[in-house]
Amino acid sequence: MVSVLILGDLPSALEVTRSLGASGHRVIVGTSSLYCYANLSRHCAETWHHPPILGSISSFLDALSNFLSSRPDITIIFPTEDIYLVRICENRDCLPRYIKIVMPDCGLVELSDNKISMHSLIDKLGIPQATYAVAEGKMDLFKKCDALGYPCVLLHVDSRDTILGRKAMKIDSRQHLDRVFQHRPDFDGRLLLRAFASGTRYNYYLVASEGRILDGIQLKSTRTDKLDETGIMVDFTSIAPIPEITRYTEILLLHLNYSGPGMTQFIVDESRDTVTFLEINPRLGGSCSAAAHAGIDLVRMAFDLTCGTLSADPVGQSSYPFDMRFAAFGRDFTGLRRDWRQGEISVKQAIAWFGRSIKTAMRADAHVCWRWDDPLPGLGCIFRETLFAVRKRVGNRWHSLLNR
Repeated sequence: MVSVLILGDLPSALEVTRSLGASGHRVIVGTSSLYCYANLSRHCAETWHHPPILGSISSFLDALSNFLSSRPDITIIFPTEDIYLVRICENRDCLPRYIKIVMPDCGLVELSDNKISMHSLIDKLGIPQATYAVAEGKMDLFKKCDALGYPCVLLHVDSRDTILGRKAMKIDSRQHLDRVFQHRPDFDGRLLLRAFASGTRYNYYLVASEGRILDGIQLKSTRTDKLDETGIMVDFTSIAPIPEITRYTEILLLHLNYSGPGMTQFIVDESRDTVTFLEINPRLGGSCSAAAHAGIDLVRMAFDLTCGTLSADPVGQSSYPFDMRFAAFGRDFTGLRRDWRQGEISVKQAIAWFGRSIKTAMRADAHVCWRWDDPLPGLGCIFRETLFAVRKRVGNRWHSLLNR
C-alpha cells in the first residue's frame, strides 16, 4: 500500500480517489475548498486542508513542504488541475526528491501551458488546426479579429488564465467584441485569437509512455455547460476511435516523447470531412471517469507508470463499449446558474436548459460523480448547487428588505 496525496478540486480528483482507494492505497485528498467532493468518497482516508494555491504560492508551498515533512509515508503526488501541475514544475526543488509526481515531464507541462508555442509546434508537425493570431492590447485585438473574421474564439496565451471567468470566449461579431470590452478601455493583455471551427468536439483521454499510447478512450460531446459550446462537456458518449484523431495524437505524442496521462481535443466537421486540433492537456480531464465506467482504468495505469509498477505491456487500445452516454449533472447545473446570474441567458433559455439537464441525467448510462456504491460525493454536489441557489435567492431578498 502506498500513501498518495491528490491535489485539485476537479471531478477528476474524485475519480483518482476512487480508483487508487479501491486499489488498496491510502488516499489523502488535498483541498482549499469547502465544496470539495473527493474527500466525501468512502475511498478517501483523510483530508488535508491547505492554503489556496491561487493566493500566495509561498504559503501553499510552505504548507505542502511542512505536511510532507510530517508525513514521510506519502511518496506520490497526483495533481489533477493545471495550476498544480505548473506550480509544482516551477518549484520542484522545494519538494523532497523521493516524491514521485503523476504527470508528464515538466518541459511538456510548460509547453502545453503556452498556447502560442503549442500552436506553432502543431503547424510544424502538419496537424490541421484553425487559423490563429496573437494580439497585443485592445487596438491590436480589434484589428486582428476583423482580419481573422467572425465568429472567432479568444483565449489567453496562458492556459491558467481566463477571459471574464471563461477559458475560451466565442465572439460572433464586431458588435459582440465591442460589448465584451466596453468596460475595459485600458486592456493591454496578450490574447490568442483563433478562427471558429464548426463541428463537434471530441476528447481523447489517454496514458502514454515514451510517445506510445498505452490505452485510451475517445468521447464525443453532445452538449457543454455553455450555449456556444465553448465550455466543458456535460453530455457526451463513447465512440469508436476515429483514425484521424488517433493518428494526429500519435504524431504529437511521439514528437514530444510523451509519458504520462493526457487528453487531446479535436473538432470534427462531418459535413466537410475535416478534423481540427484544439489543444492537449497534460492531465486527465474532468470527464475521465467515463473511461472507468467503460472498463479502462486510466488513473491506475498512470499511477503504475509513474511508480514503475506497470504489470504488463498494454496492447495500445483496449476494447470498450461504444455509444455509452454520460452526464455531468452538477457541472451542467453550475453552468446554468452561472449564466443566469450573469444575465447571459433569458428565462426561456434557462427553462429549456434545465429541461435538457434533466433529460440528459435520466437518459445517461453513467454519471461523472454519481455511483451507487459511493453516493456521498454525488449528494454533496447536489447539496452545493441547492445551497448556492437558496443562498442567492435569500440574499437578494434580504438585500431588498434592507434597502426599502
